Amino acid sequence: MASTAKQLQDTIMTSRFGDFKTTIKFYSLQTIVSALPSQVLIRDNLKMPHNILNQLADPNFHSPGPIDVLLGADIFFDVLYGEKFPLSNLACLHRTKLGWIVTGKISTLSTPHTLPNLMIQNQSALSFFTSKTNQRILEEFKAEEHFQSTFRRHCSGRFIVKLPMAQDPKVLGDSLDMAQKRFLNLERRL
Repeated sequence: MASTAKQLQDTIMTSRFGDFKTTIKFYSLQTIVSALPSQVLIRDNLKMPHNILNQLADPNFHSPGPIDVLLGADIFFDVLYGEKFPLSNLACLHRTKLGWIVTGKISTLSTPHTLPNLMIQNQSALSFFTSKTNQRILEEFKAEEHFQSTFRRHCSGRFIVKLPMAQDPKVLGDSLDMAQKRFLNLERRL
């Protein structure tokens, strides 16, 4: 992955809430990551206190949009207060010097069988690090979808799942050849 980052001059970052101010060095990248969140989030399910609503660092966190700034760990832990407020079993609010941020997993408006948009653009600064993870997540999603559409329960209580048919004989690798060699070897020994 080739990425050209242009260093800009030192910049003073200030908070909309309070008197927090720090000097940071910005680097300009063509793309940090594609729009986040990847889908519209259901904000109504969150039990968000009214006094925090107007203190959110990103009031539109639930709508997909471009990422303007990615803070490094050297800055992030300086702005994090440590105070948190649970919103649901999987999501919570964290108080920072820049305002409250929402973290965790939140339901989306898409149907449960819609494949989430997990693709990060190739020219993204994060694409190199996330491509393996995304591939694994996509494979797990397809496996779960296959299981859901083909399983049935036997009267003994066991699950019966139809194995996926390989479209390409190379999908299973050299397993047929290897199985034949092992069979012939076992046959010779016996």
